[in-house]
Amino acid sequence: MEQSFENLLSLKTIPEEAASREHTLFFDEIHDCVISEWRGFVSKQLLITGAIQGLRLLKQHNCGNLLIDQRQVHGTWADLSDWQQHIWLPNALQVGLKKYALVATFGSYSALTMEGSFERFGDQLEIMLFSDLSEAKSWLAGF
Repeated sequence: MEQSFENLLSLKTIPEEAASREHTLFFDEIHDCVISEWRGFVSKQLLITGAIQGLRLLKQHNCGNLLIDQRQVHGTWADLSDWQQHIWLPNALQVGLKKYALVATFGSYSALTMEGSFERFGDQLEIMLFSDLSEAKSWLAGF
């Protein structure tokens, strides 16, 4: 089930501009992290597309820090946890991911499943859950 980074990047994805209302992805130079912000209802395909684009940006900036902001997301992707554990996360580690900050509403599906989803990679990756965006940025930057 695991897939190489090159194979993952070759997957067809929807155009970036089509994702602009639900997803914003950028490199934050001040906090040395890639920030992926999600809003509204996000389809599984859009989530996969955004996750792949995030890997590309991590690699492009040789960055080991990722911040995912899901405070304004509706819906769950329970059936994507296998994809996340067996495809996305190994590839994220391959491109150098070291610190992962999730900003989510406590009690949300994202927050409840975070620990289980990343349990098998705990020795390779620092993971923290935040409710405050600025605290997550500071943690990633080491402030």
